[in-house]
Amino acid sequence: MNHTGTLLLETPRLRLRPLSFSDAEVMYTSWTTDMDVVRYLSWRPHTSLDETKRILSYWISNYPDPKFYIWGIQLQRGQLIGTISIHSISDPFLRGEVGYALAKPFWGKGYVTESLQAILDHAFGVVGFNRIEGHHAIENPASGRVMEKCGMQKEGLLRQYYRSNNGLQDAYLYAILRKDWQLSKGIF
Repeated sequence: MNHTGTLLLETPRLRLRPLSFSDAEVMYTSWTTDMDVVRYLSWRPHTSLDETKRILSYWISNYPDPKFYIWGIQLQRGQLIGTISIHSISDPFLRGEVGYALAKPFWGKGYVTESLQAILDHAFGVVGFNRIEGHHAIENPASGRVMEKCGMQKEGLLRQYYRSNNGLQDAYLYAILRKDWQLSKGIF
């Protein structure tokens, strides 16, 4: 694969960009402490701004690694509203997994779908992944709709797959292959 790291990506409404230390306060006040946002995620809500700063520091220190992918989702008009990532990367199998979190006032507006589509275009069109996976708690079907809108297919049920802030979660596994993405883009 041709790993690029977290490059700036733009869509009609969004800038997907590396995060910076100046993002800590908006992350802390907008979504990392919101139980509605983190309910089905595997990380606990942040209890202090320092905790958010420590995680940001870790991410920023990893940006030089070309296999590290975590973007801030920023509206073109400037407001940071969430994050999206490719993680659990396996070079031998040309595979990675996506994850995302979005501030609640921005739910239902298509921002995660737009972000995920840009990430998939980059992952398949530039980096050379063959398979991108994602999963969501079955109690959070909105996340599955995002993946479906981006061409990902539901592949199965993963029983008690992970522990979230809502307890052990059954999850649906979704995936899209490079050939599926190519067909959706008219690339043969």
